[in-house]
Amino acid sequence: LVCEGRPPHDELQRAFGPEVDTLFKDFSPKPLASGSIAQVHRASVLRPDGSQLEVAVKVRHPGVAEALARDFAILKPLASLASRVRSLRGLSIQ
Repeated sequence: LVCEGRPPHDELQRAFGPEVDTLFKDFSPKPLASGSIAQVHRASVLRPDGSQLEVAVKVRHPGVAEALARDFAILKPLASLASRVRSLRGLSIQ
């Protein structure tokens, strides 16, 4: 998440490594959009020929991967149980 108007530097560094500060020529701290899983920032990078390329950088909110893994761990046994219910057998839930 963006904190105090700053880009989510920790998440960027986790994804791109310590060179994240030199990876982007510009990086907008204000997200263009944000949802429950990630947010999107406007940025620019330099091409090998020196020209600038505008890009969108999608940054996953902290803890989302772990939350999704927990959710699916809960849902998997429920899906298996639901497959035993005759009226639900026709549904493709696995």
